[in-house]
Amino acid sequence: MKNLSQKNRLLLAFVIGGVGILIGVSLGNYFVKGRGPSPTPEVTTAPSKSRATLSFYPEETEVDVGDEFSVEIRLNAEGLVLSGLAVRMVYEYEGDLPLEPQDVKMRVNPALAGMDWVFPVNTIEVDERNKRVVAELAAVNLNPGGYPAEGSVTFATIDFNAESSSSNDLAFTFDAENTKLLTKDGREVEIELVERLYSVD
Repeated sequence: MKNLSQKNRLLLAFVIGGVGILIGVSLGNYFVKGRGPSPTPEVTTAPSKSRATLSFYPEETEVDVGDEFSVEIRLNAEGLVLSGLAVRMVYEYEGDLPLEPQDVKMRVNPALAGMDWVFPVNTIEVDERNKRVVAELAAVNLNPGGYPAEGSVTFATIDFNAESSSSNDLAFTFDAENTKLLTKDGREVEIELVERLYSVD
């Protein structure tokens, strides 16, 4: 990222969003939308047992130069009640940019908007100097009861154009330090982060 503030903006927005939820629950302000005050849940930073998986879809595949190609970011947190998700996805390349993002933002799942999700951070950047593509997403659920997760859910999709062939497989990975999942009671969930390999012929 370009500087320190930019590097930390994903987690900053995630934290601010989470704090906003806690304030909303206790004060009955904008986030609670008129509900009466309720006690602020105790927040702990100790991760809970791993019960969630974050992955890319499709699985390993090849695309041809000239093709359009989409990659989904999917979360499976079955049985958990969630308040927020922060994601930082990275893929590095050599030579010319093989998979070029079609936009500077991801396509968020429109169904989530009707489930009280908002996305204060949504960016895609091509770092030509360091030859990597970085996508960042912060998702915050404004419902004081949280979001009951069921099965695998697509949070966002990145659309690419295949511009040039890749000499090696392109590893799509999640930055573990900047990828976080919180439950409605403030617990951080340990996530299994699954990378995928793509190639352009």
